[in-house]
Amino acid sequence: ASKEIPAMPTETIIAPKKELTTGATFAGRYQVIEELGKGGMGTVYKVFDNEIKEKIALKLLKPEVAADEDTVERFRNEMKLARKIGHKYVCRMYDLGKAEGTYFITMEYVPGEDLKSFIRRSGQLTVGKAVYVARQVLEGLAEAHRLGVVHRDLKPQNIMIDREGNARIMDFGIARSLKAKGITGAGVMIGTPEYMSPEQAEVKDVDQRSDIYSFGVIFYEMLVGRVPFEGETLLGIAMKHKSQPPQNPKELNPQIPDDLNRMVLRCLEKSKEKRYQSAEDMLSDIGKIEKEIPTTDRVIPKYKGFTSKQITVTFGVKKLFVPALIVLFIIASAVIVWRVLPKKRMAPPPPGKPSLAVMYFKNNTGDEKLDHWRAAISDLLITDLSQSRYIKVLSSDQLFNILGEMNQADAKSYTSKVLKEVAARGGVKDVLVGSYAKAGDNFRIDVTLQESGTGEFLSSQRVEGKGEDGIFSMVDELTRKIKADLKLSSKEIASDIDEDLKKITTSSAEAFKFYVEGRKLHNEQKYRESIQMMEKAVAVDSGFAMAYRSMAMSFSNLLYNSEKKKYLQKAFELSDRLSDRERYIIQGDYYRESERFFDKAIAAYEQLLELYPDETMGVTNLGILYNSLEEWDKAIGLYERQIRNRPDNIWAYLNILDSYLAKGWPEKAKAALEGYIKNYQDGFMIRIYLAIIDYVQGQYEAALAEAEKADLLNPAYYLNYIAKGCCYRGLGDWVRAEIEFQKAFGLEEIAGHLVAWRMLGAMYQLRGQFKRAQEAMNKGLELAEKIGDKGWISDFHQSLARIFLGSDQPEKAFQELDKSLRPAIEIVSLTRQKNILSAKGFVELDLGKTREAQKTADALKALIDQDANKKAVRYWDLLAGRMMIDNKDYSGATDRLSKAEALLPFQYFFDNDQVIFMDALALAYFKQGDLDKARKECEKISQLTVGAFYYGDIFAKNFYRLGMICEKQGDKVKARENYQKFLDLWKDADPGRPEVADAKKRLASL
Repeated sequence: ASKEIPAMPTETIIAPKKELTTGATFAGRYQVIEELGKGGMGTVYKVFDNEIKEKIALKLLKPEVAADEDTVERFRNEMKLARKIGHKYVCRMYDLGKAEGTYFITMEYVPGEDLKSFIRRSGQLTVGKAVYVARQVLEGLAEAHRLGVVHRDLKPQNIMIDREGNARIMDFGIARSLKAKGITGAGVMIGTPEYMSPEQAEVKDVDQRSDIYSFGVIFYEMLVGRVPFEGETLLGIAMKHKSQPPQNPKELNPQIPDDLNRMVLRCLEKSKEKRYQSAEDMLSDIGKIEKEIPTTDRVIPKYKGFTSKQITVTFGVKKLFVPALIVLFIIASAVIVWRVLPKKRMAPPPPGKPSLAVMYFKNNTGDEKLDHWRAAISDLLITDLSQSRYIKVLSSDQLFNILGEMNQADAKSYTSKVLKEVAARGGVKDVLVGSYAKAGDNFRIDVTLQESGTGEFLSSQRVEGKGEDGIFSMVDELTRKIKADLKLSSKEIASDIDEDLKKITTSSAEAFKFYVEGRKLHNEQKYRESIQMMEKAVAVDSGFAMAYRSMAMSFSNLLYNSEKKKYLQKAFELSDRLSDRERYIIQGDYYRESERFFDKAIAAYEQLLELYPDETMGVTNLGILYNSLEEWDKAIGLYERQIRNRPDNIWAYLNILDSYLAKGWPEKAKAALEGYIKNYQDGFMIRIYLAIIDYVQGQYEAALAEAEKADLLNPAYYLNYIAKGCCYRGLGDWVRAEIEFQKAFGLEEIAGHLVAWRMLGAMYQLRGQFKRAQEAMNKGLELAEKIGDKGWISDFHQSLARIFLGSDQPEKAFQELDKSLRPAIEIVSLTRQKNILSAKGFVELDLGKTREAQKTADALKALIDQDANKKAVRYWDLLAGRMMIDNKDYSGATDRLSKAEALLPFQYFFDNDQVIFMDALALAYFKQGDLDKARKECEKISQLTVGAFYYGDIFAKNFYRLGMICEKQGDKVKARENYQKFLDLWKDADPGRPEVADAKKRLASL
C-alpha cells in the first residue's frame, strides 16, 4: 500500500522514547490516528487537531535531536522561514511545539504517495509524466527561493504525489535561509548522499543552485528509473557527486528528447556556476520542452477528488478485466477512488420540478454528544423528501461527496458562497439549512429554505417534539411543510408518496445513529468499519432494511460476494420497510443476481421509473440489464435519454459504451467520453475506458497513453496496472506486461490479485507457455477458494480447462470443467453454465464420446430455453456445428456455424469469445475444402483484440493454420509471414510443441 507521508531523513533510525499509540491524545489537543513512518529526526503521525477540527501531520522529534538546544533553536528559526512559503506545490509547515517533555513539529497532512515509492512501482516514468511532475516541483522551488529559502535536502522521499495527482514538496522545516546567518553550525553536512550537491559533499556554503542539482538527480531518476550515483558507503556516494560525471541519461532511456537530456545534465554540473542559476530559468525551458512532447504523452493538470453520486449505482461495462457477474461489485470500489478535474460546467438543475440540497444541521444544544444529529436529521429529511415524485433531492451520498470535495464536511455552518457552490455542483436550485436545539427533553428544529443563486430566503419553518425518538415524527411534519413551501399544489401533495419515516427506516433513534455513522464510514471507503456500525444498527432494530442494504454494498466493495448476496436478500425480505423508491431498487438488484429472474428485475426497474422517471439508478440498472440481454438498442435509448435530460451525468456516458462498442461504434463511444471531458470533467475511470476503446481497435500505443493518464489521476490503483499490462501485452512487450501485472500484488485489494493472476495466465497461454499459465491460474484459484467466492472459483477452473485443452490434455480439461460447473450452478449463473457446457461438449468430442456430447448438447439447449437472452442460442449452434464437423457434414456445419457467428456482437470487453465461433467456422470451411472462405475467417481472427483475449493459444495457432492455407493456395509470401507471426508468439513456448516444429519446417521449405 502506498505511504501517505514519506519517512523523513533516513541516515539512522532510532525510535524516540516517547511513542504515541493509535487513539491516544497528545498535548491535550491531538488525537493520534496512525503512525505514518520513522525517520532520522523522529516519528511522523497522522493526527486529528481538535482545535482546528482537521487532520494534520505531527512529527515527534527524537530525544537526541530535541535535547540539543542549538538544534531546537535552528528549527524554531527555520520554521519562521518555512511558514512564509504559501504555494500549491509546497506542503504548509505549521509550528514547533513542546508537550510532555517532547518537541514536535506540525504540518499539513498530505494524503498520497511519495515520489520515491511512485518511481519504484512505476520503473522509469514516461517523459510526459516526468516533465509534468518536474514542472510542479520547480514552481514550488521558485517560490521558496524567491523568499530566500533553500531546501537543502530535496529528494523524492520529500516530494508527495497527492491524491489529486499533484506534486507537493515536503520538509522545508530543515531548510536554511539564504539571507539569515548563523543558523547552522560550520562543518555540518545536511542532506541525503544520493541527492547531495558537490558543495554539500564538501560541506561548503550552499544556495539555491544546490537545490537545482538535487532536483537534477530526481529528474534523472524519474526518467531512467535509478539515481546517477550509487555506492557501498554514504561517503563513497558523496564523493562520486563531487568528482565523477553521470552516465548520459539518454543512453539509458533513448525516449528522452535531446533538449530535455541537456537540461538534466546541466542541472548536474559539478560547478554551480555552470548549472541553471534559478528555478525560474528552468521553468522557461521546461515549458518549451513540454510543448514539444507528443499530445498522447502529455499529462493533464490539476485534479480534484470526486466520488460516486449514488453508492448503489453500478457500471454496466464488463470491460474491466474481470468475470462478468462480479464486475459490478468490483467497480464500486473503483468508483470511490475516482479522480477528476474541476468541473468546467456545473450540473444543470432538472427542468420543471423543484430541486434542493438539505445541508447538515447546526447543533445548538450545547451538547457534543448530540452532534450525530447534524447529519442524521439531514439524512432523514432527504429520505423523506426523496419519496416525492414531484421533487428532486440531492442524495445523502452526493451531499457527503460534495462537502468533502469542498473541505466543508465538518463545517458548523455555511457561507452563502458555499451554499451556492453545493447547489451548483449538485444541480439543484434551492438549499435547506437548519439547526436543532434542546430544552429538557424537548427538541426544536428550525429550517430555512433559500434560493441558491440569489440567496433569497423563501420560507422558514419550526417543529417541536419530545425526545430523540420524536425527531422522526418532527421530520415527517417538516416534510409536509417544505412541500408546500416548494409550491407543490394541494392536489400534488395529496397524491404524493409520503410514508412515515419510522415505517421506511427505523423506529429507533439509536439504530439510526449507528446507520448514519456507518454510511459516513462507507463513503470514506472504510467498509469493514461501516459493516460493524450496521451490525450495531440491526442489533438494535433487526428489521432495519436500509442497514442490511448498506452492508450488502460494503461487502460487494470488499469482494465478498456470498456475504453481499446474504445481506441483499435480507434487505429484499424486509423491502416493505423501505420507501417505494428504494424498494424497487432493492427488488431489481436482488432479481438481477440471476439471469433466470431478469424479467422480474426489469419489471421492478420499470415500476420504479413509472413513479420516478428521472431516477438515475433505475435507468442505469435497467440499461445494464438490457446490455446483459444484448438488447443494445434498448439500452442506448435509455442512456441517450438520460444524457439529454442530465448532460452532466457521467453514469450514462460510461454505461452506454457497452452498447456502442457492441454495435461496432467505437468512434461514437470515444466521442461521447471526450465530449464529457471537454464540457464537464476528467477522471481516471474515464481514461481507463478510453484506453479500452483504443485497445478494442488494436490501437495499443494510444491505449497505453490513456492508461498512463489514469495512473497519474489515481496512483497506486490496481486497474491502472492491469490496464497498462494489457497494453504492453498488445504491443508484444511481454516483460513490461508481466511487471505491470505483478505490481497489483503489492496492493491490498484482493480484486487486483485475482485479476492479475488471470491476466498473467492468459498471457502465458497466448505464448504457448502452458505450464506457467497453469501455475498462475492455480494461484488465482487458491486465492478465490480462500475468500470463498464461487464466481471466481468457477472462472479459474474454466481457465484451467482451456489451458489443458490447448496443451492437448482433454481428460484434465474435462475434470476442470466439472469443477467449474458446480459453483456456477450453486450461484445460478446461466452465463457461466452455457460457456462451460459448450466447452464440455467440445472436449467430449475430442475424447470420442459422441453420445455424451449429445447429452451435453441437450442440457445446453434446455438451459438456453430458460435464458431471457435469445441470442444465447448461438452456443447451442456452436456445439451442434462442431458435432456436424465430426460427422463430416461440412455443409451443414458451415451453415449452422455461420448462423451462430451472425448472432455475435462486435468485441467490446475482455471476456468476449468471438474467437471460438470463428475458429470452428474456419475449421469447417477448411475441412470442406473451401480455402478462400477458411482464409477469410482466419484473417478475421487475426484482427481480434479482446475477442480472443482469454483464448490466446487459439489466436496464436490461427496464424499457423493461416500459413498452411496460404501455402496450399500458393501464396508463399503470406504463408511465410503467418508462420513467422506464429513462431514469434510461441518463441518461448513449452518445449516439444509439434506446431512449432512443423511451422519451422514449413517456413524453412518456403
